[in-house]
Amino acid sequence: MRFKIIQDLLKIFDFVGKKRGLYFLFLQILSIFSSMLDTLSIGAIIPFIAIVSDPNKMMNSNKVKYFMQFLNIKDSHELINIITVLFIGIVIFVSVVKW
Repeated sequence: MRFKIIQDLLKIFDFVGKKRGLYFLFLQILSIFSSMLDTLSIGAIIPFIAIVSDPNKMMNSNKVKYFMQFLNIKDSHELINIITVLFIGIVIFVSVVKW
C-alpha cells in the first residue's frame, strides 16, 4: 500500500516531464527544510525565555556550565548576550529561507 504513493509520484513525474519533476522534488525538499527550520525557531523560544528570565538558575545546569567553559564565558550577562544573538540569528535565518 505504501508503494502506491511512490508509484503515483513516478506517474506524475512521467506526466509533467523530467525538468518539472525535478523542480517539484526540489520544492518538496525545500518545504520540508523550511518546516524543520520553523520547528527550530519555535523550539529556541523556551530556552531563550528561561535564560533571560532567570540566568542564575540556568547557570547551575551542567550543560550550561560546559557551554560557558567551552566559550570562555565569565558571567550571566555574557551568556544572555550570546543566547540573544543566537536566537535573533536563528529567527532571521528562518525568515530569509521562507522569503
